[in-house]
Amino acid sequence: MFCSNCGAANGDDATFCASCGAALGGDASGHAAHELAGRWSRLGAKTIDYLVLLVPFVAFFVLLAAGVEGLAALVPLAGFVAIGVLQVVWLTKDGQTIGKRLSIRG
Repeated sequence: MFCSNCGAANGDDATFCASCGAALGGDASGHAAHELAGRWSRLGAKTIDYLVLLVPFVAFFVLLAAGVEGLAALVPLAGFVAIGVLQVVWLTKDGQTIGKRLSIRG
């Protein structure tokens, strides 16, 4: 097996490069190396994340500007908080936000 970092030859059962110490065929925990998403996929995921959070926030202010008061005006704000909590849960559980789940398939 050859090191992708320095090109040195290593044994087939080696986990780390004997020359430079880089992980071979995966990370230090033994997981397989993953190909990173492209620029446009990451941009799409970030755009989806922002839109998902922006829509209920904007709806809240539109309802306030229209004169809606009370609990009806708080529904979009509650949606904003719920989406934020969901983002945090998914990010800590799977390492993915809503945008990554929707835009990056692999």
